[in-house]
Amino acid sequence: YFSRYIRLKHSLNGKCTCFTCGLITDIKECDNGHWQKREHKATRYHENNCRRQCKTCNGDTKHNGKQLEFREHLVNEIGEKMVNKVELLARSTFHVNTKFFRDTSDYYRVKVNEMQKKLKVKYW
Repeated sequence: YFSRYIRLKHSLNGKCTCFTCGLITDIKECDNGHWQKREHKATRYHENNCRRQCKTCNGDTKHNGKQLEFREHLVNEIGEKMVNKVELLARSTFHVNTKFFRDTSDYYRVKVNEMQKKLKVKYW
C-alpha cells in the first residue's frame, strides 16, 4: 500500500512521470523508487525517500538505480536540509517487527482508499 500511495500521490490523471528520467507511464507500470535503498529500514517507508520511477531507472543496477539523479531532483523538490536528514536517518538503527509492518500497511491502505475516493478513480 505504501508503494501505491507514493505512485498515486505523485501521479496526474493515472500517469506518472519518472522522477529520474522523465518518462511518462501508466500508474500501474511505474515503481516506487527508493533513493536510500530499501535495506535501510529507517527510510524504507519514509515518504521523503521515495518517488515514482520507471521500471528501467528503478531496476538500473548498472547505474545504481540512478541515485545521483534521484538525489539532485530530491534536493530541488524538498531542499538540501531535508535530503541530509534522510541520509542521516538511513544510517540509523531501526528495529521493526510484525506490528510495525501491519500498522504501516493499515495506515497506507486507508490513505490510498481516501485518495482514490477524492480523485474519483480506482486503480487497484
